Amino acid sequence: MQLCRKNRQQAFLPHALALILLLNVFGAGRVNAASEEPRQPATLDAQTRTEVIEAALKALNDSYVFPEVAQKMDAAIRARVQRKEYDAITDAGEFARALTAHLQEVSHDKHLRVVPTAGSRFGLDQQQQRVQAVKRNFGFEKVERLSGNVGYLDLRGFEQGPEANETATAAMNFLANTDALIVDLRQNGGGSPMMVAWLSSYLFDKRTHLNSIYNRPSNSTREFFTEDTVPGKRYGNKPVFVLTSKRTFSAAEEFTYNLQNLKRATIVGETTGGGAHPVQPQPLGKQFTITVPFARSINPISKTNWEGVGVKPEIAVTADKALPAAHLAALKTIQPTNNDATQAEQLQTLINSLQKEVGDLALPANVKTAAAQTSTTVTASAPPQTAAANEVKLPDTPAGKQLAKFLAAFNSGNVETMKQFHKDTGGDPENAQQDLGFYQRSGGLQVHSIVKSAEHEITVLARMKNGGSWVNFGIGVEANAPYPVSDIRVQPAAAPSEKAGEKAPPKEGDQTATPPRKTGLSEAELLKETNALLDSLHAGDKFSGVVLLAKDGKPILQRAVGLANKAYNVPNRVDTKFNLGSINKFFTQTAILQLVEVGKLSLDDKLGKHLPDYPNKDAAAKVTINQLLNMQSGIGDFFGPKFAATPKNKIRTINDYLALFADQPLKFEPGTSHSYSNGGYIVLGAIIEKVTGQSYFDYVREHLYQPAGMTNTDAYEVDDNVPNLATGYTKRDDGAGKWVSNVYTKPARGSSAGGGYATAEDLLKFTAALRANKVLNAAHSRQMLGRLGIAGGAPGINAEWTNLGPSGYTIIVLSNYDPPSAEDLGQQIRRWITGSSQD
Repeated sequence: MQLCRKNRQQAFLPHALALILLLNVFGAGRVNAASEEPRQPATLDAQTRTEVIEAALKALNDSYVFPEVAQKMDAAIRARVQRKEYDAITDAGEFARALTAHLQEVSHDKHLRVVPTAGSRFGLDQQQQRVQAVKRNFGFEKVERLSGNVGYLDLRGFEQGPEANETATAAMNFLANTDALIVDLRQNGGGSPMMVAWLSSYLFDKRTHLNSIYNRPSNSTREFFTEDTVPGKRYGNKPVFVLTSKRTFSAAEEFTYNLQNLKRATIVGETTGGGAHPVQPQPLGKQFTITVPFARSINPISKTNWEGVGVKPEIAVTADKALPAAHLAALKTIQPTNNDATQAEQLQTLINSLQKEVGDLALPANVKTAAAQTSTTVTASAPPQTAAANEVKLPDTPAGKQLAKFLAAFNSGNVETMKQFHKDTGGDPENAQQDLGFYQRSGGLQVHSIVKSAEHEITVLARMKNGGSWVNFGIGVEANAPYPVSDIRVQPAAAPSEKAGEKAPPKEGDQTATPPRKTGLSEAELLKETNALLDSLHAGDKFSGVVLLAKDGKPILQRAVGLANKAYNVPNRVDTKFNLGSINKFFTQTAILQLVEVGKLSLDDKLGKHLPDYPNKDAAAKVTINQLLNMQSGIGDFFGPKFAATPKNKIRTINDYLALFADQPLKFEPGTSHSYSNGGYIVLGAIIEKVTGQSYFDYVREHLYQPAGMTNTDAYEVDDNVPNLATGYTKRDDGAGKWVSNVYTKPARGSSAGGGYATAEDLLKFTAALRANKVLNAAHSRQMLGRLGIAGGAPGINAEWTNLGPSGYTIIVLSNYDPPSAEDLGQQIRRWITGSSQD
């Protein structure tokens, strides 16, 4: 999805709910598993050995979590090269083992390995990896109920993604009614911290900080918390036992260490392997891969981790005795709570039997009885709505009803529930993947109050559970049953004012809200604060792009941070071209006013006057150009099933866009309501083409961009070779939080509704052209300058362009990250300038 717009403070996102930017701590293809021996020997020559060694040392110097250790490894390996220790090695497996041993000899880091790519998981493409994950059942080997009503989960890996989450949910729902739980990690080599957090969420009744991971390349730290809501039942505070062995490694150790420090589980078995550094696999040419530990875990309680020392059990037994020992401990823990004589006798018989196998087992002091531990709080299995949503009665309109259903599905956090919502309401079930991404970023929405309501659209004030930020969240629905959701709008909002009697609900577990910053700054203070904030956002990987701040038309700050292309490590520059999203609508408005000035059309003209063959005859007869400009036409959006089914490389012209929606019925009688409409601006583009005899793109280039001196602005096609063009990066919606290119979410070319490119300097030039009346007459120029507080955004795209009028300031922020990366920064700068605490 490509196009969205913010008029002043209102941000529209097409159904790809790319709003909240999470901090990314893992690179592509992260692996936290222990060793795996490849099968393939190969003959090596001297050149290949040299290339592999040089590439490995570069990867370590660039990314290894401890730079000083990377330097020591570099020196040690080069000394061995000088001594010709590798010259006689021609076998790939032997060479990989030797390099691994020599690197670990210095680093003592068990995650650090060199392996031949062929025959290992690194030689598999994504589809092959997924097939293998499915065949492994995402690591869920066995789920059963042991004697005495003790649950048992044998987990062989912590896989990530929606399907893995669903499998975990099914397992935990099966175990929900047991009296104690044993989680067997004796054969678990690791995996994803996202699954660690997801599975742990069933073991805590409130939001809990589990772990933090420091990322050396980005110099940032990400905190991992349990989920606010989970599908199905939570386990409550019933006793939990975790089985470990020397093979328990990495993410499996994190799960164990987290629960141990939080006093939520008793560890039974052997001390674990001792690997606390997430890794980034990096190719060393075509034949080898190195797993580079680029980050380290920081437990919020111990302030350290288990690297090199492992996790020590409270009940130390050999791995083969861990299960009966834990079973015995579980039975002893729940025995005091049993009031049924028959069951008590059965429990004692089981205890006696197990004691014969493992000996009499004294419970550690930290193990409480089930009566003391069991919580009365259990989450219902039905998709939950937030408390606030239950308190606020949504109106009995199509929009109100759909919002209630959407929130129930969305706040469940379950992708299948979200898919079913879209299916039931006539929408595209694939939208659920984007919903899930927004849910993972926002943590769900808690509705506070209704902002505005109409038959086919509604906006509510809501709080995002992750971070506690407030938004105006609005949806529009189609005019006819089953009223599928046609658009979603998200507007950053101030918290309810207690002075106005709107007491805000408590922010449960909120530990990430940003404290208020100073407002009403002098110019020197403004520059200092802006630079400091930009440094902070860049260090936290929350912003990549350009900031241009001008006073009276002259730049006083121009800075670029981040990468325009991550694959080739190309930095952003102040003259980098960024996708503007829906900011292009501003140029379409300007073009329409130009044509009004020269008498080629009137704002009161009906659509059909200029497009007599428009497929919807009702719209052609009723909708005016002014209603199209002001989004009062009732025309909907081009995002929908047709857009989803159309190859994006086939969408290049205004007519290509028109075919996606022009035959759809109006959402409401024109002029009677307001609803955000990308489709309406496509129609305006078609009208511009009809009355000028030029393509929309040629017209705006010749009549807007060229007169303004904008030489770096255009609607470039995705397969054009355009220099200095930023690639958009979006967080993948699979729970991994990985930055990926947004190339597959965009049409091949933008349109009159958005998706063109510009530099920050060119946008400043257009502001100057309006002030100098170069593209419009004085009256229309003043009108457009008054409207110049706009934004655009979609996956991997966010831009804000604001003219603050009498103050003389112009704020331009362009980002190649997800919304609200640019908007949040632009709004904060605006607050500093105006002295206002609200937008």
